[in-house]
Amino acid sequence: MRNIFNFKNRLQGLQQSVIRFPLTVIFLIAFFATSAWSIETTESANRLLFSLGVGILASILVQVIYETYFKTVSYQLGLYGIAVMAAIGYYLVVPDGVDSIVVGIRTTVLYFVLIVGILTVPALKKRLSFQWNFLKIFQAFFLTVLFTAVLVAGTSSILLAFDSLLFSIPERTYAHAVNAITTLFSPIFFLSYLPKYTPQIKKEESNTTLPRSLEILVSYVIIPLLVLFTLILIVYLAINIREEFWTDNLIEPMLISYAIIGLLTYVLASTMKNPFTHAFIKYYPIALIVLMLFQTISSSLRIQETGVTYGRYYVILVAVFLFLAGIHFLVYHRDQLQRVMLLLIGLAILSITPPIDAFTTSKWQQTNRLEELLISNQLLQEGTLTPQPEIPSSEKEKITETVFYLQGMEWLDEFSYIPLNDRGDNFEELFGFKPMYTRNRYELEQSRNLSIDWERFSGVEIEGYDYFTQFNVGDSTVRFGMGPQTAIETEKYQLKSEQNVVVILDKAEEELMRVNMIEVFEEFFTRNQAGGENISVEELTWERENEKIQVKLVVQHVNEFENGYYAEGYLLIGNKE
Repeated sequence: MRNIFNFKNRLQGLQQSVIRFPLTVIFLIAFFATSAWSIETTESANRLLFSLGVGILASILVQVIYETYFKTVSYQLGLYGIAVMAAIGYYLVVPDGVDSIVVGIRTTVLYFVLIVGILTVPALKKRLSFQWNFLKIFQAFFLTVLFTAVLVAGTSSILLAFDSLLFSIPERTYAHAVNAITTLFSPIFFLSYLPKYTPQIKKEESNTTLPRSLEILVSYVIIPLLVLFTLILIVYLAINIREEFWTDNLIEPMLISYAIIGLLTYVLASTMKNPFTHAFIKYYPIALIVLMLFQTISSSLRIQETGVTYGRYYVILVAVFLFLAGIHFLVYHRDQLQRVMLLLIGLAILSITPPIDAFTTSKWQQTNRLEELLISNQLLQEGTLTPQPEIPSSEKEKITETVFYLQGMEWLDEFSYIPLNDRGDNFEELFGFKPMYTRNRYELEQSRNLSIDWERFSGVEIEGYDYFTQFNVGDSTVRFGMGPQTAIETEKYQLKSEQNVVVILDKAEEELMRVNMIEVFEEFFTRNQAGGENISVEELTWERENEKIQVKLVVQHVNEFENGYYAEGYLLIGNKE
C-alpha cells in the first residue's frame, strides 16, 4: 500500500502511461479540448465527443493487442492506424442527430464491445487467466473513481472558498476544472495501473490475490444475498408458473439484473477458494440455466403480444447469452472464462449489425405489425386512414402502443397517411379513439382515480327520470342510499347488488336492466386515460335505455386498485312505459 500512494512512484507511473499509450493520450487531449470548447460556447459537440470516445477505447485495445501478440513497431503503427480509422469511421457513419435512441444505444454497445475486448484479449493467449486481468482492471477502475471523487470534491471546495473569500470567479470555472480532472487526469491515472502484458506477467499472476476486504464482501455478503434472492425467484416461479410469470413485465428486468450481478460475482468468486465460493461456483450455473430458460420462453411469448421492440430484442439476447454461459460454467467451472466473453462480444456485435440488429429487426416487425392492425380493423382503406371508434379495446391498446413506439423511434414518418404531430394530441382525430395502454401489474397496484370538477358542478339533470338515489361501490358490492343497504325497494323499483352489478327489477320482480359497474368504470377510464381531478360531469356520466326504462349514472369520484374499485355517485331511473 505504501508503494501505491507514493507520490514519486505515481508520478513516474503517469509519465510511463503517457509513453505507453501515446495515441490514447492524443485522443484524451482532443476530448478534453472539445469538451472545454463545448462548455465555453454552450454548443453541442456530441458527435465529435462520441467519436473521440471510440478512438480512446480502440487505442487502448490495440495497445493491449500489440503487447500481447506482437513485438515490432510496424505492427504497433498498423494497429494505431486501425484505431484512428475506427474513430473517423464512426464520425462519418453517425448522422448529426446523435441524440437519437438508436445512435445512443448502438454507441453504448460499441463501447461495451471495446471494453470487454480489453478485458478478454490478454487471456486468449493462455499466459494468464481472464479473472486475473479482470481483477487488475477492476482495481484500477476502483482506485481511479476514488481519486477522482476526492479531487473533484477538493477542487470544488477550493474554488468555492476562493470565490467566497477573495473574489468571484466565472461560473464555468467549476465545469472546466471537473472537465480537466475527469477527461484528462483520471483516464491517464487509470492507464498507469493497467498491467503490462509482457512474457514475465505469468509470474506476477501467481503472486496476485484478491484484497481480503473484497473477498469478505463477496464471500460473506454478496453470495448469501444472491442465494437468498435465488430462492425467492424459484419460489415465485413455482407459484406462478401457470399464470403471472409468463405475462409479468416486472420480473423481466429483475431477472436480467440478477443474472448480470450473479455473473460478475461468479468472476470474482472464481479467484477465491473457500466453502462459500466453492458452493456458489458449483450450484449457481444450475439456477442461471433454469431461470434464463424460462425467461427466454417468457420474453418470446411476450413478443406475440407486443411485437419485437429493441428492448425485448436485447432482453432475449442477454437471456440466451446467460443461458449459454451457465452451461459453460457447469462444464468448465472456473476455467476458460474468456470463451464466455468472446460469446458476449459476438452477440453484442450481432445486435448492432444490420440487417439482423435490434433496430432493423424492430423497425421491420413493428411497421408490418401496425399496417396489419390497421387493415384488419378497417382503419386503413385504399391507402387512407379511416377513424374506427368501435374496435375492441385490445386492438386499441395494440395500435396505441405500436404507433407511439414508432413515433418515439422516429420511424412513423414512413406512414405518410398518419400525420401524427409531435405531442400526439391529434391521435383521437386520426384513429377515432383516445390512446389506450396495456397496464402491467405494478400499474394496477397504483390507484388510478377520476374526480368530478366540483367548481363547475351545478347539479344533476333529472328531467325524464322518476327515481333518484346515491350509491357507493367497494369490496365488489354496490350499496344504495346513505346507509349500507345492498338492496332497496321503492314504489316502482327494486334494486339489488350482485358482485359489482346493479340489478333493477319492477314491483313484480321482473328484471328490467342489469348495470355492470366494472364496465361503467372502465368506460370512464378509457375516456380519460390521464385520470386525475376536475373531470367534467359529461365525462363521468353513463346512460343506457331499453324499451322499459332509462338509467343514468353520475359518478362523483372513482378509484381503481389492484383488488377492485371504490366509487360514489348518483343513480337515476326513468320509466318509459
